[in-house]
Amino acid sequence: MKDLTVHEFLAAVAAPTPTPGGGSVSALAGALSAALSRMVSGLARGKVGYEAVESELAQIET
Repeated sequence: MKDLTVHEFLAAVAAPTPTPGGGSVSALAGALSAALSRMVSGLARGKVGYEAVESELAQIET
C-alpha cells in the first residue's frame, strides 16, 4: 500500500475487492489528521496570540 500513488490507492479502494477496505482508509484518514495537526501546531508555535497554548503546541509536535 505504501508504494501506491494516491490515484492508485483510490482506485484500489473503489474496486470490488475485500481489500483495501475500511481499515486502510481509516488508517490513512487518521494519519492525515495527525499530519495536519502537526502542521498547524508548527505554524502557530511562537506566534503572537498563541502564548497561552505554547506547551500544548509543543506536545503535539513530539
